[in-house]
Amino acid sequence: GVELSLTTLDGRKLLLRGREGDVIRPGDVRCLQHEGMPRWKRPFDRGCLFVKFDVEFPAPGSFTMGDRVALSYVLRQTGMDGNGGIARAEVDGDVEEHELDVGQEQAF
Repeated sequence: GVELSLTTLDGRKLLLRGREGDVIRPGDVRCLQHEGMPRWKRPFDRGCLFVKFDVEFPAPGSFTMGDRVALSYVLRQTGMDGNGGIARAEVDGDVEEHELDVGQEQAF
């Protein structure tokens, strides 16, 4: 699973949560219903906000043993040590929480 925060164009903060076991791959797109731009002549009715993920993985062999030890420590602290935990996003202020729905993926 994943948890991240983003700020919309109108300044609202959204907290996005993936389902446990959901894997985000490079280029994946998720749709947040009613969080996009206002619809034509219906300013209180919003469309979809599409979130496209740009995931970068380290090149094979790019981690030293010290890097691996440090990463292992950080993952244990955040609950992402392979035991089903999720990374937590640091968020301040008013936040609207949304679950990332795998069923609403879109291809671009």
